Amino acid sequence: KKIKEEKDASEAKYKFCQVDDRKEQVGNFRVEPPGLFRGRGEHPKMGMWKRRVMPEDVTINIGEDAEVPECPIPCHRWGR
Repeated sequence: KKIKEEKDASEAKYKFCQVDDRKEQVGNFRVEPPGLFRGRGEHPKMGMWKRRVMPEDVTINIGEDAEVPECPIPCHRWGR
């Protein structure tokens, strides 16, 4: 139970965003790790390798005049 509370506290700043002066819940903010794509049923990409998602592959949807947050990984920056 303590682990869950720590996890929720660390994720709290990513769960909500500000849209037109309203607090909205974000649908999904996690990225899957690289690995084999499993799919469901007879998916054509089943068994193919999923590559690692880098910060340059992620587009942050913020206002035009908003400041882009700093990327936590050195020598990388968020995509446009």
